[in-house]
Amino acid sequence: EASERGQDKASYAAKWVTVVQPYVPRYRVPLFDALEEQLAQRGLRLRVAHGTPIGKVRSRGDAAEASWSSVQRNIYLPGPGGSLKWRPAGKCPGQEVLRVVEASGSILSSTWQVLRGSRGGTPTAVWGHIDNYGGDPPAPIQHALSFQVEHASHVFAYTIRGTRRAIELGADPNRVTTLNNTVDLDPLRVQRASREARGTDPSEQPHAIFIGALEESKRIEWVLAAS
Repeated sequence: EASERGQDKASYAAKWVTVVQPYVPRYRVPLFDALEEQLAQRGLRLRVAHGTPIGKVRSRGDAAEASWSSVQRNIYLPGPGGSLKWRPAGKCPGQEVLRVVEASGSILSSTWQVLRGSRGGTPTAVWGHIDNYGGDPPAPIQHALSFQVEHASHVFAYTIRGTRRAIELGADPNRVTTLNNTVDLDPLRVQRASREARGTDPSEQPHAIFIGALEESKRIEWVLAAS
């Protein structure tokens, strides 16, 4: 009990960074593990506030939790162009110095948290595609995304296309970072180094690697046809 009280006091005195996610897929665990390590070197602690997958996403069977998990209950509401979402960040055990939420006009909580952050609350950054790859969303959804990007304390875009779009939507270029989003490539680098060490077989055909969920939305048939 004394040890637990000591941990509680340490958590309360610590400075925290919160990342809000719908759920944590296994492929993203190494990212958050590395982020936790990097933040610790700067005297900060990480918590990832996330829910559990539902519907088709649940069928992937790739949900994960770790020491930095703070499991929350996501809320889904019917709305124009699809469901509207509320993803709570939960209560931080200490001083929250930064919150990072998904950039999406359909996530009501992201707009609310950015608004609070811009008015003296916890500084709130957004991350995501920023650009729309699935068609043009309804005007209210697009306006909400534009608000998030323009008023967030920082924008983390997955790719350079998202960075350009963030600037178009009004973000200060000095507070936009391109993540070059990907998964942990170390296992692939190890495999490539092993093949190079063995030498290349001239008869071996080129290989393509698809990294993603095996579900309809990923257009697997098109990927196979293209390859």
